[in-house]
Amino acid sequence: MGEHYYRGNIKLNQWINEFDQSYNKNDALQWCFSSPFPSRFLLRALRFHNVEHLHACRFLLTDVSHIIQRQSNKKSSCELYKGMKMTNEFLDKLENYTGKLVCPKGFLICSQSRKAALEVASSLDHRPDLMPVLFKITYDRSVPLVELSNKDVGSLMIFDVYTVFRVKYVNRGQVSIVKIEPANEDGRKLALEYRNKYESESIQNLLDELLSPPKPPVRLPPLQRSSLPLAVLSDLSPNDVE
Repeated sequence: MGEHYYRGNIKLNQWINEFDQSYNKNDALQWCFSSPFPSRFLLRALRFHNVEHLHACRFLLTDVSHIIQRQSNKKSSCELYKGMKMTNEFLDKLENYTGKLVCPKGFLICSQSRKAALEVASSLDHRPDLMPVLFKITYDRSVPLVELSNKDVGSLMIFDVYTVFRVKYVNRGQVSIVKIEPANEDGRKLALEYRNKYESESIQNLLDELLSPPKPPVRLPPLQRSSLPLAVLSDLSPNDVE
């Protein structure tokens, strides 16, 4: 799956061979979040919308999604946290999306510990333009997510890659607070409306159109920015905003 991509990297190619020989869909979480391969390959494909690599990773996304659906945390409600760094311009984009839908470029990985997330947000960084930000994510039992134990950072809470969120508010401060909540039903409604509007197009063509950078001429009319989710979260650098 990644031999060409990692050609010349002996260690990674050893991990690739181990993956090819040992992969079991029941262990997809460990492979995708604990193993150097395919975790880095998958997360990079999601972050940069590489269609060829996403196609190669499709079975991984499916297997992980099935596990999350099957093992989903059943707490009635809970608040999770994610600490990260971002530029003031990035925060402006989020603030402008208050009340609107956003989606991660990949899996949104959170912590149950506010203290641990704050430590990540407040950690030293070589870039002076990056500001500490704490995401607060409230969810209920209808939202698919799973808990994964990690020997280095403790327990991780992972939302399915297809989860859509709504920005509730952005509070600026020494550590800025961004409150988001899952909004999967609104996301499905938006996707269905778009699909129905362009029902003559195949699903693959729709996906290709949404994943490709805009360039004239396009097969579909441009969509209003306010009606589309903005890919903004999940371990992004400020330059990753669409």
